[in-house]
Amino acid sequence: MKTTIIPTPTKHFTLIELLVVIAIIAILASMLLPALSKARDKAKTISCVNKFKQIGLAEMMYAQDNNDFIAIPVYHFMPSLVIWRSYTFDTTSGCTNPQHSKASALMFGGYLGGAPIKTLTKELTRPYFQCPSDNVIFGGDAGNGYSAMSYLFWCHDEDNAASDNNDPYNYLHKEWDSSKPGKARNRVGRDDPGRVIWGDAHGRCIGYITGAPGFYGRPYHSGNLNTLHLDGHVQSNTDSNEQIGTGTIWCYGPKYDVTK
Repeated sequence: MKTTIIPTPTKHFTLIELLVVIAIIAILASMLLPALSKARDKAKTISCVNKFKQIGLAEMMYAQDNNDFIAIPVYHFMPSLVIWRSYTFDTTSGCTNPQHSKASALMFGGYLGGAPIKTLTKELTRPYFQCPSDNVIFGGDAGNGYSAMSYLFWCHDEDNAASDNNDPYNYLHKEWDSSKPGKARNRVGRDDPGRVIWGDAHGRCIGYITGAPGFYGRPYHSGNLNTLHLDGHVQSNTDSNEQIGTGTIWCYGPKYDVTK
């Protein structure tokens, strides 16, 4: 007997079915991408916090070797002037003086791990002082042989905190009151351990440093500002970014001192 095989018709997607599938994929992608973006930002924030922890440990070890004082730099071009607050490191060719920037003091002494180095370059400094979310500030020319870090530091004594003329909201004064003494933040065991000594550059500061108004209000971590304190602990502060419209360029971080 001869068997007749009837071919099974091949089923194809219709145009409408194909469009429905594409629409579903687009909807799923639109739901997943924001979550992935948030996860990526969270990972960068955690990496930034870990960098601050490493810097904090380096400052504590430095203080142990220097009569309890954290690193307090002076200007390369004018050694009689102390750098009480800044965002820079010394990349002057051939400079071997560890006092000329925070990064110099901590890296020349080997406090950040690895063998001590003799002179700074941007590439040597990048692993420690560039925020993973910063693609604007780090390495920029800050003038006079200095380059920019992603972070700001503060190491005031009481007198210089009280007289700092870039502190319109008196964050460097006790109780945020201009009639009160300044808040020293450079000697471990003497000064309040909750005082901020390092912090992210905030949105307005980034705009000021870059000279690009388009960067105003664009901090590294949206709604968040990380700070390192004198006892070595790191805080991730919920930050409403109200500083964007203020004149607080250099002294915003101390707002997050543990106590006023």
